[in-house]
Order: sequence, then C-alpha cells, then structure tokens
Amino acid sequence: NLPGEFPYPIVADDNRDLAVSLGMIDPDEKDDAGMPLTCRAIFIIGPDKKLKLSMPYP
Repeated sequence: NLPGEFPYPIVADDNRDLAVSLGMIDPDEKDDAGMPLTCRAIFIIGPDKKLKLSMPYP
C-alpha cells in the first residue's frame, strides 16, 4: 500500500497495439488465443516524452 498517488503511470495494452509500436512483440511466440507474446522490457521515457532507455531482456 502506497500512500497518495502512484509515482508513475501504468499502461494497459490488451490488444497489444502499444507493444507492436514499441517493437516488443516476439512473432514466433504466441499465447493460447494465438496472440503474439511480448518480450520483457524496460522503457524509460523522460519528462520531455522522449525515450531515454530501451532494454529488452529474456
């Protein structure tokens, strides 16, 4: 439990549109519904809304 507001936004991407635009989709791995799975990754976006760090990892 955190008091006050959460310190950064959390984004839901149910249809994976954001994951596709950020290059997080693994086209060879699919879930039970046939949707491509995303890779695990960290994206840090600065206050200027520019990508500062992109780090995919297994």
